[in-house]
Amino acid sequence: MKKKWWVAGASVGLGAVLLWGVGIPASAGNSGLDIYQEAMKHTKAETSMTAHVQVEVTDNGKRLATLSGEAKIDRDRQEMSAAGTLEDLVGGKSRSFEAYREDGSVIVKKGDSDVYQLIETGGWQKKREDAPAAPPVIVEHVHDMMLGHFRDLSTVESLPDGSKEVDLQLTEEELPFFANKIAEKFFAKVAEEKQPGESDIHNVPLQLPKLKQEIEVEQVTLQAKIDRDNRIAGQSAEIHVAGTDERGRKHELVVKVDVSLSDFSQTQPVHFDPAGKQVERVSGWRHPAEK
Repeated sequence: MKKKWWVAGASVGLGAVLLWGVGIPASAGNSGLDIYQEAMKHTKAETSMTAHVQVEVTDNGKRLATLSGEAKIDRDRQEMSAAGTLEDLVGGKSRSFEAYREDGSVIVKKGDSDVYQLIETGGWQKKREDAPAAPPVIVEHVHDMMLGHFRDLSTVESLPDGSKEVDLQLTEEELPFFANKIAEKFFAKVAEEKQPGESDIHNVPLQLPKLKQEIEVEQVTLQAKIDRDNRIAGQSAEIHVAGTDERGRKHELVVKVDVSLSDFSQTQPVHFDPAGKQVERVSGWRHPAEK
C-alpha cells in the first residue's frame, strides 16, 4: 500500500509544533515570542496532558475536510492514547481512528476495520532516549538569527484573570524565503497522487486541488493562550496558500488548526485491552526518520 507521507508528516509536524514546542532556545525578553517560549518550558515540565485538536481545510471558501480528535499523553511513562475522525466534506465520507502507545509498542485501528495493528518501536525509542537533550550551540545561534525578526513582530496582551494572549501575524513579505519552496514541494507531491476518488487516506478521499503555478504562502497567523500558571492552554494557526491549478483556475487554500490543552499532570491515557480483539503484529517497520 502506498504510504501517505504527507499525512504522516503533517501529524508529526503538528504534534511537534503545537504540543511540544518548536525546539528553539529560549531567550530573556519581553516580546510575545519570548513569553511564549517561557510558557512552553513550563508546559513541557508537566508530566501529562490532554489535547483536543480541530483542523479545517477550505478552498475558495468551500470546506473540503475537517479533522477532530483527542490525545491523552503521559510523558514520564511514554504512553499515549488518541482517537479522532477525518471527514471528507466534498465526497460526504468520514473515517475514524484509534491509536495507543504503551510498553514500547504502538497500536493502531483504522476506520471500521476490526483489526488492531501492533507495531513494536523499542529500537526507535531507545535512539530517542540516547539523543542529546539540547541542540548544539551553533544551532541555537542560527535559530536566534532566524527568529530575531519574528520577536519584533510578535505581540502579547495581559488579561485581567492573569492569563496572556500571544499573537504572531506574518504577511507574504514577512515570511521566511523558504516558505514558498516548502509549499511548492508539498503540492508537487499532491500532484503525483492518483485522481480524485482513487487516492485515499484510510479510505477517505481528500480532494486537494493540484496547484501547479504561482504557489505562494500569503499569510500565517499564530495565537497562543497562556494560563495564569504560565502554561500554554491553547494554540491556533491559520495558513493561507494561493496558487493556480493545471487548468488555470486560481485557488485560495486556508488551513485552520486549533489545539486546546488541559488536565496538566493529571491525565491518564486509555490503555489498550486486547481481550476479544483481533490483533495483527507488524514486523519490519521502521520510523520514517530512520529511512
